Amino acid sequence: MKKISDNKKSKSITNPTKIVAIFFWIIIFILFQHYKSSNNLTTQGLGIQIFNTFTGSYIGAILYIITYTIRPLTFFPGSLLTIASGSVFGLWQGIFLTIIASNLSSSFAFFIGRFFGNNILKGNNHSTLSQWQKKLKENGFISVLIMRLIYLPYDLVNYGSGILKVKWKDFFFGTFLGTLPGTISFVSFGSSIENIENFNPESISINRTQLLISLIMFFLSLYLAKLIKKKTHK
Repeated sequence: MKKISDNKKSKSITNPTKIVAIFFWIIIFILFQHYKSSNNLTTQGLGIQIFNTFTGSYIGAILYIITYTIRPLTFFPGSLLTIASGSVFGLWQGIFLTIIASNLSSSFAFFIGRFFGNNILKGNNHSTLSQWQKKLKENGFISVLIMRLIYLPYDLVNYGSGILKVKWKDFFFGTFLGTLPGTISFVSFGSSIENIENFNPESISINRTQLLISLIMFFLSLYLAKLIKKKTHK
């Protein structure tokens, strides 16, 4: 009976959120289509305008950070924004901005999860969620670090850590360190796609060196997770 009540409570929270996210993306799509038609723009032309907005000044960097921070409300994949930062801002600026934006985003989702977690966990001391909560409280930092290094769904870890009341300090540092290899990997992948500013497939090229860095960092992250897990279980 307790498991059933847990499911009902979680659904009552996630369903309205998904509905809001669907309406959000419908509105965004309509606004983009309206803007494109009213200014007689092609899809390529609209893409060039958006690209120039982000690269034209510091405002683009601020917009990127804000967009990434509130991204959990829309369920838009953070990995796509991370890759995009490499294509738009380049390797080093992309890494710098993504480190700031992704950590703000993760903490934002964490505190949303913690807010709703009071209702989910209340009165269910013997539930599966409560058992997970006890395990995470014992070693929250290592648990979050490993989950980040093996690329578990980003927002699942964010919301889940908040719901299960992991200590924010453990969550923050586990996230900060655990996402570094992945951030470098995905930004490097994005920056390896060169000459994208005109949105012309014929002019796009691939920087093989940065693509190789991306692959190395991806597998390094998985190796580190395996190594840490092995040492902590000794």
